[in-house]
Amino acid sequence: MIRSRFIFASQGSGRKIFLALPWLLACILCLPSPLLAVNTEEEAYTIATGLYNDGLIDLAREQLDGFLKNFPESAQAPYIQFLIGECDYGQKKYDSAIREYQAGLRNYPGSKYNDTMLYRLGRSYLLSGDYDSAQKHFREFLEKYPQSSHVQEVYNWLGDACFKQRNYEESVRAYSELISRFPDYAMRDYAYYSRAWGYLNMQQYDNALKDFRYVLATYPDRDFIPSVKMSLARILLVQGEYEQASQEYRAILQQDVDGQNREVLFWLAESAYKLQHYDEALQYYRRFSEQPVPEEYADNADLSIGWILMELDRPREAIQQFQHVLSEYPTSELAPSALFQAASLLLQHGQPSQGVQMLEELLSRSPDSEYRAEALYRLGETYFDQGQYDRSYERFQQLLETEGAEWYSAIANFMSGSNLYAMQRYDDAILAYERAFEQAQNDSDAEADQNSHVNAQQILQDVRLQTGLCRFKQARYDESIAQFSQLLVYADHELPYKDQVYYWIGEASFHLERYEAALEAYQHVLQEYPQSSVSLEALYGLGWACYALGKGTEALDAFERAYRLDPKGDLASEALLQAGNNALMLEKYSDAEMLYQQVQQEFPESLQASQAALSLGETYYRSQQYEDAKTTLQHALDSIPEESELSPERRADAYNILALAYAKTASPALAIAQFERVLELTDAPELRANILFNIAETHYKMGEYEEARRFYTRLLDEYPDASIGQDAQFSLILTFLQLDETERYVQASQEFLRQHHALPDDENGERDDPPAVSESSDHPHVPAVLYQLGEHYIMQQDYEQALSLFQHVIANFPDNELVDESLYAMGWCYLKIDDHSSAMWQFKDLLSRYPASEHAADAYYGLGSAYFHLDNYQEAIEYYRTLLEKFPDFPSRDRILLDLGSSYLHVADAENAIAVLRQAVDAYPEYADISEVYLKLGYALSMQEKYDQAVAQFGLAAVETHPTVAAEAQFRIGECYEKLEQRDKAIVAYMKVVYLYPDQQHWVSNARLRAARIYEETGKEEEAMTLYQNIIDSAGEQVLIDQAMKRLQVLSQSE
Repeated sequence: MIRSRFIFASQGSGRKIFLALPWLLACILCLPSPLLAVNTEEEAYTIATGLYNDGLIDLAREQLDGFLKNFPESAQAPYIQFLIGECDYGQKKYDSAIREYQAGLRNYPGSKYNDTMLYRLGRSYLLSGDYDSAQKHFREFLEKYPQSSHVQEVYNWLGDACFKQRNYEESVRAYSELISRFPDYAMRDYAYYSRAWGYLNMQQYDNALKDFRYVLATYPDRDFIPSVKMSLARILLVQGEYEQASQEYRAILQQDVDGQNREVLFWLAESAYKLQHYDEALQYYRRFSEQPVPEEYADNADLSIGWILMELDRPREAIQQFQHVLSEYPTSELAPSALFQAASLLLQHGQPSQGVQMLEELLSRSPDSEYRAEALYRLGETYFDQGQYDRSYERFQQLLETEGAEWYSAIANFMSGSNLYAMQRYDDAILAYERAFEQAQNDSDAEADQNSHVNAQQILQDVRLQTGLCRFKQARYDESIAQFSQLLVYADHELPYKDQVYYWIGEASFHLERYEAALEAYQHVLQEYPQSSVSLEALYGLGWACYALGKGTEALDAFERAYRLDPKGDLASEALLQAGNNALMLEKYSDAEMLYQQVQQEFPESLQASQAALSLGETYYRSQQYEDAKTTLQHALDSIPEESELSPERRADAYNILALAYAKTASPALAIAQFERVLELTDAPELRANILFNIAETHYKMGEYEEARRFYTRLLDEYPDASIGQDAQFSLILTFLQLDETERYVQASQEFLRQHHALPDDENGERDDPPAVSESSDHPHVPAVLYQLGEHYIMQQDYEQALSLFQHVIANFPDNELVDESLYAMGWCYLKIDDHSSAMWQFKDLLSRYPASEHAADAYYGLGSAYFHLDNYQEAIEYYRTLLEKFPDFPSRDRILLDLGSSYLHVADAENAIAVLRQAVDAYPEYADISEVYLKLGYALSMQEKYDQAVAQFGLAAVETHPTVAAEAQFRIGECYEKLEQRDKAIVAYMKVVYLYPDQQHWVSNARLRAARIYEETGKEEEAMTLYQNIIDSAGEQVLIDQAMKRLQVLSQSE
């Protein structure tokens, strides 16, 4: 509908215009504008305002500009600025006027012209089409100048600006303010008229009627009264008051004596059509079409004629009329309607090819027409009836994607499902049926009409059945159960397939591993419907449910009953096979073997026979008959032809078991071959990744680390997101270690840790001290990588790096099983760097946290060693003794006894020292450091003055090939003989040190010193002096040299 509006011009500022003297005007007009030079402000003002008042706007504009430039500080400047804006406004130069009014408001904030300028600014924006800015400045005006004489106009033009911006609510509000506050406003009629249009556009028809009727009654002579009458009738038509609307249009038509109002004919036809007065409507449409004014209604009228002919059951004429519309108005927005109606009539009257062609043309020419949805539905339905399921499906899908076609959602989804079902695309059909179900449910809840409600319920019942079956076939069992359960709840009690519904509920429940529910459903079928066509299947399912619930006896009984019920039927071989599986579950391997063999004998050509053969091999494998398992599986796999119905997945499983059997029988190469066969059979990424991992692991266990690396790498390259990938990454690190590729091992470890936010690079890309591991890391191998990297650094004797990594494990993974390992490793690292105090605390921490740790014994040993090196021999003794008592099988017990004996010696406990050391000698005669034990035992015996026994032990120590121990032992023999006052033997013993161990300078020099003193004591001064001189000449220790020189000097003086 075209809205008629009358725009009233402003009444002006009300300023009185005085005409200038004719002679002055003539003089001015004779001069070019730049020559209107003046000497004083008053002259300039007089000339500029005079030109403006006389309507010489262009000249006035220039002089006004000149005035402002020459006299910017003049008291008249605000007024002059205002007049400049008025000049531009009067000449409709609204953009320039906007700038000038803005300049006036900005430069002269206190000017008395500001309200007028702000008003004009809003009007300029309005007239330039900037309705947002117009509204903004009108609202600003109302806020700043509520008492201005322009307020009425501002409300009027604010309403107009809002209306033009389709902000009808604000428009109505502005006009309402104007009407209520200014009853004497000159354009009050226009305000009512405009407000009525605002209400009309807001679809507040009662308010619009009220205002239009007020205007009609109050201002009957206004020019817009014809528009008011048409609008009144139009509102009545929209409100469904067709009779009243028709009366109004008839009255307008009667008053149209000269026949100029052709439009009323169109609306009279519309009213008659709504009243189902088709003959009358046809008459008015045709009269209008003879001379259509306005022309934009012509196509509508001709199209409506076609509609009426359809209502009058004149289809051929209707088709011709619609074709006429298409011919006369090919670009009309109503052409889609004509196409659709013509196509529909063709389809209904046995011309489907032409109808389809026209519908396709409709979609091509007007893809977004209002008839798109119905056209797509008709096409989909027709194509479905013709068996063109792919084209039908395509059209129903387009229908579902069409905006505003929600009404078709249930049936379109259902028909999409039907097409997909017909094309055996069950997974897609499931989704379509599901959407159909949801929409049908909504429709059922929403429809008030009883027939529509019944239709929706029927769709729901059919959809539940179809979606339940499809979902089951696609293993969507939960949804299947939901559909069947709903069907049982809402279906009639005489539903003929209720037994089947229970059966499928049982099947779905079973697949969801809800075995109790499955059992109940199967039993319901068998008990309530004993003659059901699915009773055999229910019995078979009952066996499966019992099998899954571990009810072996019941399962076996059900399978056997199913087999006996129809031993030659389709389920017979399967029931017998599952009986074997049940026996296998019960670990009745002999029974399983018998049943599987029976399947092979009775059904040799069946798929179940092949499965039985494979299951028989699995039976042997599970009963640890690995050789039989290998033979049976290999034979079965070789015998089953490739074209067998046996699935690749089942073959892959069999080869996997065969590979495991080979692995169990120490045939890794054959195991790998079978694993590789699995790879050939399956495309499942996760399974393939696992098999690659198994192959790599097998190579690793065989010590074939290069091959292991190749398969670990392949796994990571081909399946980077596989769940086993993290294990492969970790194993690859270990492989690098086994290959002695130290650099790659370290790089891989660091990359692994960086990848899991554990060990990031520094800015230069090289690792400094390892930072703390991220607490957010959830990778299970991070602690192991850290720990192993620490062990690597121990091997490299980089104890500081090792300590840092072990500390990360302890600090960031306090519950990890490697914490005790790390504490233990830290303790020994500290021992290696001679930080015995730190070592002591680490071992104590280990024993405090993990008293039952496998490293507890080592921790006690470490504590004893730490205290020993800290010269705290009493504490060392306590830990060594605790270790020996708690861990009698400790592998380093020989060393512990030696250290314990040494500790006793340091605290002068010779008795315990002797006991411990003798225990070491007796228990570990082959101990590598046994000479040290003999040496310490000699010390202990010497402390007890048991020199003869000491000599024997020192003698045993002297047998040691290590010269340092042997030299000391020989020296101690000399000491013992000296204590026994057997000086000759002592001298011989000491001199053996000199002659047998010449490289042991310390012991050689001390032995000479001791021998020299004996010579001196026995009066053999010359021999003594010789030895003293030897010490002076060869000793490396100054203390000994000084002693020798002193004695040599004394002996020389004595001579």
